[in-house]
Amino acid sequence: MNNPLIETHINVDYFDVREELASRSMCGHTFFSGPIDAYFAKEGYEKLEYRSLNFEKKIVKDIGNDKYFLPASVVNYPSADYDFTRIVEYKHLLKQESPDTVIFYERSNDDGEPYYPVPNKKNQDLYEKYQKMALEEPNVTFVGRLANYKYFNMDQSILNALELFDANAPRISIMQACKEDTGGPEALVQLASAFHAWMPSRTFVTHYNNQSKFNAQLWAERGYKEFVDIPVIEMTSLIKGDILIMHDLITECPKDLIEKGVKVFVWKLGVPLNGSRIQKFLKDGCQFLSHNYYTMSDIESVDYKLPRSHILIPYIRRKKIHSGLIKNDKRENLIIYNHIHPDQRDEGFVELSEHCKKASCEVIMLKGFNEDELKSLYQKAKIIVGDCLKGSERSVIEAVLAGALFVTSNCLNGKDLRDFPIPRQHKFSNKFSRADVATRLMDNFEEEQQKLEGFRRLYKHYSHETLVEDAKRFFHAVV
Repeated sequence: MNNPLIETHINVDYFDVREELASRSMCGHTFFSGPIDAYFAKEGYEKLEYRSLNFEKKIVKDIGNDKYFLPASVVNYPSADYDFTRIVEYKHLLKQESPDTVIFYERSNDDGEPYYPVPNKKNQDLYEKYQKMALEEPNVTFVGRLANYKYFNMDQSILNALELFDANAPRISIMQACKEDTGGPEALVQLASAFHAWMPSRTFVTHYNNQSKFNAQLWAERGYKEFVDIPVIEMTSLIKGDILIMHDLITECPKDLIEKGVKVFVWKLGVPLNGSRIQKFLKDGCQFLSHNYYTMSDIESVDYKLPRSHILIPYIRRKKIHSGLIKNDKRENLIIYNHIHPDQRDEGFVELSEHCKKASCEVIMLKGFNEDELKSLYQKAKIIVGDCLKGSERSVIEAVLAGALFVTSNCLNGKDLRDFPIPRQHKFSNKFSRADVATRLMDNFEEEQQKLEGFRRLYKHYSHETLVEDAKRFFHAVV
C-alpha cells in the first residue's frame, strides 16, 4: 500500500464522495466490494436481506499460562440448545503466555453490519435484478461477498480477486526465437514460464515468422514441462493494452501494433544494436528491456533511462550442468576458448595455441560439444577465456560454477562487475596478454579460484523464482 500510485482514504463513506469522484474524473475504473443493493439504492428496488453478528467479550481470569478455555481457537455451536453460534479464543492464535484468556461469543441477527447473504429464493430473484444492472454499469466491477451476494470463505475470496485480476489484466506474449541450443532462445522460454507461473490465463507465446516456430515438447524435455501449457497467439490478435516482448533479432519495431495500443518491448539478450538503430526503435514506439546490467548501460548510451524494473535476468538453464561442491581432482592445465565467430579462428585462440606449444598446457575451442562432454570439459579445465562477451554467456558461467577461472578483457560485458564480479587481475589488456594472465592464474589456481566465490554465489542465486519476481516487478511498473 506504500506505492506512490496508491492513495488511501480511511473513515470515508464511498457514497458520500461518489459524485465528487465522478465529477473530477478521478476514477478510471471502480472496484466495488460493498452491498450491491446499496450501490443501486436510487433505483428503488427492495433491499436484500443480510445476516449480521453481535459480539460479546468475556475475560476468563486465572485459567493458567498454558491453559485454554476452548480446545481450539474457534468452536461452532450449531445446536438450538445455545443462544450463540460460535466462540473464538484468540489466545490460541497469538501463542500468548497469560494467566487469563479472552473469548468472544458470536450471536446471529438480522439487523446491523451486513456480513452474510440470506440465500433464499426471494433474495436470489432480487439479486438477479441487481446483477443485471451491475453487468451494464460502465467502468465498475463488483467484487467480494457483499457485491456478489454470495458466501465466500477466505480462500474463495482470494480466488475471486485473482480471477477478477485475470479477467481484467492485459495479456502478455513473449516472442520465441529459433529452437537452437543457445542461451537466447532458452531465456525466452524461461521468461514465458515465469509470467505463466503467476498469471497463467494471461500469458501467451508468439512467433515472428516460420523460421522462429518452436517445439514446445523439446523444451518440456529440457525441464520446462509447463511450457507446453502456454497457448500460442498471433501478433495480429493482440489488442490495446496487451504487452508483447520481442527478442533482439527483430529488424524493426512493429508500428502497426504500436498504433493499435499494444505495448512492445525489445528484450536485449546480446545482439549488438548501435545508437541509431536503438533510437529508431524508440522513435517508432518500442521500448527496451535488458537481460543484465551492462546491456542496460548500452541502451542508456542513447539517453534512454532504463529502470531496474526493466531488467529481467534469466538463469543458466533448468537442468543445470553443474551443481554441488567444486572438485579439483580431475583438473588439467586445460584452457577453454569461448569463441565469438563460429566459422573463424579467433585471434585469441591463435595466441593461446602458440603459447601452449611452449608451455605445458592445452587450449580447446568451445564448439560442437554435447551436454555430457561440456560437463566433463568444465570439470577438467582450469581456465575459460572469453574476449568480448555480448551478454551473460552461459558457457562462461557454467564453467565458473564448475570451478574454472574466467579470463576476459575490459570490453563489453566485462566492464560491469554487477554481471561478472571478477578481480581485475583476471583481465588481459595491452600490458598483460591472455597468455600472461593464464600463466599467472594456473600457477596460483586454488588461491585464485576462491576469489570467484562471489561470482558463483550470484549465478547460483538466479533461478526461476528470481525471474518470476523480475517479471512481477516489470508488469506492475508498466500496467
